[in-house]
Amino acid sequence: MIEIEYKFKIPSDKAEQYLRDVVGGNNPTDKLVGIYSIEQYYIVDNHNVAMRVRVVDRDTQHERRILTIKEACEGISRLEIERDLSKEESDGLRALHIGKLIKTRYVIDAQGSHWDVDVFHGDLVGEVYAEIEVASETSSYHTLSCHNDLIPVSGREHSNAYLASLHDS
Repeated sequence: MIEIEYKFKIPSDKAEQYLRDVVGGNNPTDKLVGIYSIEQYYIVDNHNVAMRVRVVDRDTQHERRILTIKEACEGISRLEIERDLSKEESDGLRALHIGKLIKTRYVIDAQGSHWDVDVFHGDLVGEVYAEIEVASETSSYHTLSCHNDLIPVSGREHSNAYLASLHDS
């Protein structure tokens, strides 16, 4: 499947206030859909591909373990393949990790557009990114109400794989 994604950085102080309002139900346009705890273990990361194991909501009834292979490229479109893993498969692959990150994901509906706002933990505390996936490169979308604070980013230095390689939190 081709993933088409726009990514933005949010200054942590602005993100903190924005998320407090959204989680508290005090934002008139942006609504909280869900909050997830995510651990990502990178197995491969080079200039062609990144492969990771993601564990979502560990030790809960909603726990998911997902293998993701992503094409590493510039721009907003890239090949992405995902499949669910068993606990044994994910534990085996996680043991091979070369980088790890932990984040909390806030899924937010902004007038029908679904955004992921990721707040990083550990060595990456203070890093906050917002992402939106769209159907095509010409698709329109509604921005988050904190749009004045969104800083468009692209390139490897803003990828989760790269951040995980710098900090093994």
